[in-house]
Amino acid sequence: MVNTYRVQDLIVPEAVLIKRRILIDIKELFHIIGEFSADVYNRANDEKLSLSSAELSKSLHDRANLYPIGTGSGILLPHGHVHQLDRFIGVFVKWTTKQQLEKTPDGAPIDLIFAMFGPCDEHRSDLRLLVYMAQIFSNHDFRSELRNAKNPQQIYQILTRSTLPSSTVPKP
Repeated sequence: MVNTYRVQDLIVPEAVLIKRRILIDIKELFHIIGEFSADVYNRANDEKLSLSSAELSKSLHDRANLYPIGTGSGILLPHGHVHQLDRFIGVFVKWTTKQQLEKTPDGAPIDLIFAMFGPCDEHRSDLRLLVYMAQIFSNHDFRSELRNAKNPQQIYQILTRSTLPSSTVPKP
C-alpha cells in the first residue's frame, strides 16, 4: 500500500487564517499568504526552515501566471515551488466577505483559499495534489461547513477530519 497524502499531512493547526478586510488585488493576496506561510512554518518546523515570505509570494504569482488557480464556487488553490522544501505544505485562508479578484475561472468572488507549496522537482505530484484538493473542495456541503465555521480551530477540524479521501500522491 502506498503512503499517500491526506489534508492533515499538508497543513498544521496554526496554518488557518480568517481575514476580514477587503483585498486590493491578487498580488496582495499572495503577499498575505506568503507572509502567513513563512511565519507559520518557520515557527512550527523542527528543522528550522528559513522560508522567505517574498519567495513564497513570488512562487504563487509565477505559477498563477502560467496556470489557473481557481476552481469556481469561490475557491482558489494557488500553488508554488520552493527550493527549501522536501515535502508539500499548505495554508488555508477564509475571507469573511467574498473578494472579487482576477484569475477566477467563473469570475465569481472568492472566499476560500487553500495554498500549497512543494519541492521544485515535484511538478507531477503538484498537479495530482491540485486535482485531489479540487475534488475535496467540489463538495458543496464541505464548502458550506468551511464558510459557516467561526474560528480557525473549527476550520482545521473540518479540513482534517478522517472522512475526507486520501490523495493518490505518494509522500516522499
